[in-house]
Amino acid sequence: MINVILKYIAVSIFTLSLGTQISFAAQFDSQKYSFPSEAWRKRHKINYEEEMVKPYILPDPLTNPITGYTATNAFDWLENVRPALVKSFEDLYSPRPPRPFAMRFEILEKGEALNGKAERRQVRVFLRGDTDIETHFDILLYIPKSATKPVPSFVNMNFYGNHSVLDDPEIILSDCWSKIKSEEAKEAMRGKKADSNPIEHIVDNGFAYLTFYHSQVFPDTADKTINSQNVSRIFSDGVFPHKRAAISIWSWALSRVMDYIETNPQLDNGKVAVLGHSRQGKTALLTGALDTRFALVISNASGCMGAKISRRNYGENISSIMANFAYWFSDEMKNYIFAEDKMPVDQHQLLSLIAPRPVYVETCQEDYWSDPKGQLEALVAANRVYELFGAKDLPAMSNPKAPFCGATGYHMRAGKHKLALEDWKYFINFAKKHFCIE
Repeated sequence: MINVILKYIAVSIFTLSLGTQISFAAQFDSQKYSFPSEAWRKRHKINYEEEMVKPYILPDPLTNPITGYTATNAFDWLENVRPALVKSFEDLYSPRPPRPFAMRFEILEKGEALNGKAERRQVRVFLRGDTDIETHFDILLYIPKSATKPVPSFVNMNFYGNHSVLDDPEIILSDCWSKIKSEEAKEAMRGKKADSNPIEHIVDNGFAYLTFYHSQVFPDTADKTINSQNVSRIFSDGVFPHKRAAISIWSWALSRVMDYIETNPQLDNGKVAVLGHSRQGKTALLTGALDTRFALVISNASGCMGAKISRRNYGENISSIMANFAYWFSDEMKNYIFAEDKMPVDQHQLLSLIAPRPVYVETCQEDYWSDPKGQLEALVAANRVYELFGAKDLPAMSNPKAPFCGATGYHMRAGKHKLALEDWKYFINFAKKHFCIE
């Protein structure tokens, strides 16, 4: 046991490794940045200087965080460690709701799209729990028309409504709370986020694309009078008392999209990738950890409480994320403000919960807030669990800029916090490799 701990300390305290520091020095300079403000940085102890990162020890991903038991093989880990890790992350993000007591899918509209390349469907998901409330959210779906067999899919939430992902006049405007207030403003958003949702490129590569507006499921606002209207209200407090944590509700809705995929014979339900950017990347990782039906999981610039190591005091931290977005998490998270080292788990263990399924982590070179190095470190630290399942082709810390496409995947794109076509090209190639697509 002592040898295991010592070995893990050696690979975990990257800040003490001169070689690693030099390797990253060319990519992560230590100048001060304007985001957030200097006053905010001081109040929340935000650090942007690599030399100021304090030494830390990561929890062993092979060890049960509740009992201290350490697994020695894959079956042992699945039986005796994984359930405790799941419980620990549920304590932080809040448990997801149960499956709906009743659920049905209604096709609102379908037609030809992308100059005949795709079939467009708009599907309303109706949900009932144990109350008299029925609620819904809408999936927008594009399927390659050239397909002769069930196709693989990408599932990716969107930030501004389904109509924002493509300039397609047939897409129905979202009928829910939005940052965009008026119907005229909503109409003006049509297709404005198409660069983050290159649907034609995705379809050209043989994949279907499914999306829904995350605020139709849980309004992305700190206004409690609005976010109390999230879809979990279909359950009574006796069935589901945790109605405040947005990420767990968004994750639950992603699983409902998978429920729909399983009903559509045009889609291969064994080849579905769940993807997300930023807060939606955090959600994608949680979803992949909890719902093993997703065959591949992709995190794009997910940062704090996504793929970033929490114990690494660089960029966004628990204090700053809870100041702005406490409604994303359970109340338990408040206990770790300026106390990340006391957390029972860290984000490499969330990544490890996806094993043995492939996971891909994207970072942006100038996205200092989300800590690119800390995200790669989490992926590398998750290697120990992937190795239990026999994975050989795994990333290292030695070359952070080089794209890596192995049992797990990684790339760092030049630029700032964004989901770009360049990222999608890497994701598609990774999915093709693991889904055995030519």
